[in-house]
Amino acid sequence: MESPPIATAYALSGSLLGTITLWRRSSTDRAFFLRTETDRLTSIASNCMTRHNAMTLRPDEDRAEATKGENSMKRSLIVLAFVVGAAFTSHLLAQDNPFVGTWNLNTAKSKFEPGPGPKSLTRTIVAQGSGAKYSFEGVGADGSSYAYSFSTNYDGTDSAITGTGTPGGANAIALKRVSSRKTEGTLKKDGKEIAKVVAEVSKDGKVATVKTKGKTADGKESSSESVYDKQ
Repeated sequence: MESPPIATAYALSGSLLGTITLWRRSSTDRAFFLRTETDRLTSIASNCMTRHNAMTLRPDEDRAEATKGENSMKRSLIVLAFVVGAAFTSHLLAQDNPFVGTWNLNTAKSKFEPGPGPKSLTRTIVAQGSGAKYSFEGVGADGSSYAYSFSTNYDGTDSAITGTGTPGGANAIALKRVSSRKTEGTLKKDGKEIAKVVAEVSKDGKVATVKTKGKTADGKESSSESVYDKQ
């Protein structure tokens, strides 16, 4: 007979795989779904422990010691349920961000005023906690290299931009999610706003359009519409 931790681990693993499959097919409210699934995982752990005690507790065993051991085991199983739930939550966060992925600039469909725009630009976005990390690499019109990145929690607070080739020489961005497929932000240089940026992913998740309006490093008005294709 399997020990309770092993049996429970199997049960929780099966539950996790099943709920991830259901998640991909269901339009149920995400917060409600996650809450009820976490309750179900905890219940699995508790029920398994109860069954184990019923089968193994000897009549002459000290009840106080048995209760102490039971509580300790339950705490361990609840921690296991929490760990599995955390992994499940991380999976959902990644699925819930359509910006995550690798995107290549479509230079033929993009517009830059004043031009010319970059010769190439790749934008890579990876899920990071409740937000994401953005990395850019490319080649400018003059042959110079672009390589910069930043991390954001989409909460509208300033995030430092590090690297070279940033738009207008920006060294910070304040970004927030305004809908499931749209973000709005402000590019800043040394604390001063230099441009507004709006990004939106198409309904099919294959194209991202980034519109920027602000000023160049020498103070001239500028605007751009960058179209990215998902790889």
